[in-house]
Formats: sequence, structure tokens, C-alpha cells
Amino acid sequence: MLQLPRCAVFPGSILTETKIRLRCVSRRRMSYGRRMRTPYKLLLLVLICAAPVWGAEVPTSSLASLEADAVLLPSRSVKLSLPVEATLRELRVKEGDFVKKGDILALLYSPAESLERDRAEKERELAAFELKVSDKLRADAIVSEEQARQKQISHDVASIDALRAQAILADKTLVAPFDGCVLRIFKEPGETVSRVEKIVEMVDYATLYAESYLESPWLGAIRRGSTARVVIPQLGEGLHEAVVENVDPVADPASGLFRVRLVLENADYAIPSGVPAKALFMPGSMLGSNKPSEPEPARDSN
Repeated sequence: MLQLPRCAVFPGSILTETKIRLRCVSRRRMSYGRRMRTPYKLLLLVLICAAPVWGAEVPTSSLASLEADAVLLPSRSVKLSLPVEATLRELRVKEGDFVKKGDILALLYSPAESLERDRAEKERELAAFELKVSDKLRADAIVSEEQARQKQISHDVASIDALRAQAILADKTLVAPFDGCVLRIFKEPGETVSRVEKIVEMVDYATLYAESYLESPWLGAIRRGSTARVVIPQLGEGLHEAVVENVDPVADPASGLFRVRLVLENADYAIPSGVPAKALFMPGSMLGSNKPSEPEPARDSN
């Protein structure tokens, strides 16, 4: 028997079956959509709850518990050199010596250069004497104005020569730029020192720097001029007063850290330099300002 297509025998069954299938597909899609929307609703709820926390300022009271690793460094550390090439003639200090600002540390000029300075100074004295005599004779109209002018010029030239001889010796004299301690000596007497080659290293640790690196969320919380405490494990659990001298205004993009520098007085040299420490930031760290300090106006010399 010839089998006719189903649509030919039951023309209404195609529509009915299609409606049933569409309803099943629609119900499956609705159920799948509800299952897919549920995690997003939970995530949205978490974000809404956490929004007040994110971006909120760090409360001042929480700074009492802020502790950061730090390292103690001398406030000044320089490696001294001279702008000339010469032989080191004399070294007047040794490692570990404490010196005052202006003390001579080393000499590089030769005896001949020292004698040249003395000669130039004597010529300046002679020119000054001749000028004085010439001024008296000029006042009595014994010498002409031209002769008196020549004596003045000779005196000026002699003064310049004397100053030049002193400047040559100054370029070959190494002096202490501040009060401090001689940490290293790089050259010994008799060695040739090249231009700007290191001769002596000095440090000043009567004032110490305690440098810490904090995470960027604290960038706006620590203020310059505020107080802090420093604990040095090597010296026990005692607290040392410190002041926040500088806060880097920009965090390092790679590490997410920014530097905080504390100033710690060490007039008796009881605290060693170069040792680890702990920096404790107190609630008062919110006080102060991180605005760059403006230069002081020039004082009127009158």
C-alpha cells in the first residue's frame, strides 16, 4: 500500500507538533537563562557590598598597628675627590677618625707649588707697598698721574697672581665638607690620583635616616612632619622617636610600593647605621602635609 505523507493524512498534526516542540525549547531556554543569571546576581551582590570598602580612605586609628620594615642609613655619605690629577703627598686621617667641617684630609700639591704661592704673596706685598708710596708722592705732586696709575695696575696684577697660586693649592687640598666620620680611604701617599678619582669616603650618622617601603594603599595616609617610632632589634625593644621627613608622591608601578623616609637623631652615635629596624606609624601620622616645601625667600642684605 502506498504510504502518504503524514501531512497529507493529518493536515493539522504538523502545526500541533511544532507548537509542542517550540514550547519545550522555550522552557529549556528559560531554565538555562535562570541558571546562568544566578552566578552573575551573586557577583553583583558582592560588588555592591564591597564598594564602600574599596576606595575608602584609610582610617586614622588603623595607623596605630601599621608596622613596616626599615633600614637605618647615614644622613650623608660622600666619596670625596679632587678636580686635578696629581700625586698624593700627605694623608692626614685614617679610617674611623671623626673630623670637623673644614679639616684637611689630604694634600696633593708639591713643595714647588707651595713655594710658588709664597712667592706670589710676597710680590703682592711689594706691589702694595709701592702703591702706598706712589699715592703719597702723587698727593705731593712729585710723580705724575700716569706713574701712579702704573703702580695701581701692578698691584692689581700681583693680587691676581697671588689668588691664582692659592686657587691651585686649593684644588689639590682635600677638606671635610661636614662633621663626620672617615669610613674608607681609597688612596695612600705616593699613589697617583686621577681627576675626580675617589680618595676618601665620609659619612655623617649623627642624624640617621630610616627608610621604609609601604604598599600603595597607604600613599595618602602618611604625612610629612608627623611623628613615628623606630624599633632597632639589635639594641633591644626600646622605642626611638622619629619624624617623617619625606614621602614619595608616586608609587613604583612595578612593585606597587612607595618610600617613606624618617629622621632619627643620633648625636651620641649610640645607634649603628646600616642595620635593619621596624618603623611604627602612629595615629598622628595623618597630621601634616605632603605638599612640596617652597624655597625660603632671599633675605635682604641691607
